[in-house]
Amino acid sequence: MLVCACVCRCGHCKKLKPEYEAAATMLAPEGIKLAMVDATAHADLVSRFEIRGYPTIKFFRDGMPQEYNGGRDRAAIAAWMRKRSGP
Repeated sequence: MLVCACVCRCGHCKKLKPEYEAAATMLAPEGIKLAMVDATAHADLVSRFEIRGYPTIKFFRDGMPQEYNGGRDRAAIAAWMRKRSGP
């Protein structure tokens, strides 16, 4: 699962949101899940996963987070996840 931590007033988060949502829509039929978390409402997660800036995207496999290092457009996000979502 790919998780994006954002805050509503962040310009970079506002720019990423429609691309991230479009990638989630593209990947949903394949069973690949993307989630978006409001960092202001979930300070416990921000602290637990040491999120320092926004937006922060992390890939979780077997409960272990990894930094997302792909592009910020829908095609790049979808391609990155397809590569990592296999067995």
